[in-house]
Amino acid sequence: MSGGYSVVRADGSTVIDTPATEINAPAGSVVRTFLFSLEGLEPGDYRVVLKVRDEIADQVVEEVVPFTVAGAHSTSTAST
Repeated sequence: MSGGYSVVRADGSTVIDTPATEINAPAGSVVRTFLFSLEGLEPGDYRVVLKVRDEIADQVVEEVVPFTVAGAHSTSTAST
């Protein structure tokens, strides 16, 4: 089994693309944790596209998870 992911802007352009790598599945359980930074992403709508391939069954599963990057919130301290 192998898996990878991409982060895609609303316009369809790819921001992050990770190649599929092997997922070890001891005792039949499958776990994959991935992290990516929002640093450098402009505010707007994006989606994470997860792709998992089962080479034995020759099947690919794709899951799309939308998310939004909001603008930075500034905090100011008023002195009186």
